[in-house]
Amino acid sequence: MERNGIEYKNGMLSELRLLPSPVSQFFLVMGFLFYGWFLEAKLPWIAPLIGLGCLGFGLMSMVSMSTNYLVEGYVPKAAEMTSVGNFTRCLFGMIFSLLSTTIVDSLGNGWA
Repeated sequence: MERNGIEYKNGMLSELRLLPSPVSQFFLVMGFLFYGWFLEAKLPWIAPLIGLGCLGFGLMSMVSMSTNYLVEGYVPKAAEMTSVGNFTRCLFGMIFSLLSTTIVDSLGNGWA
């Protein structure tokens, strides 16, 4: 299949799944900053929760986009690539969870 001078495999380029990633990265960064700054300023409980909402939206949209990219990029081995992606995500989550108390103690709530 060809559209706009680009030949598509299996009907679509898998890289097109990553086009909205700057939007989700924006929400990810703003969620982190809002959460930390609102905690440091000791605002009411709803303010850090708004930051966590932005953070959650950014994280889940990045996970969704990366999973779709892996599935469409490696169609014959979609299940294996999904499991590798999940394992890598969980491995980084474990490492950052182990380091989080050290980071918060050294930087404080505002920047951690």
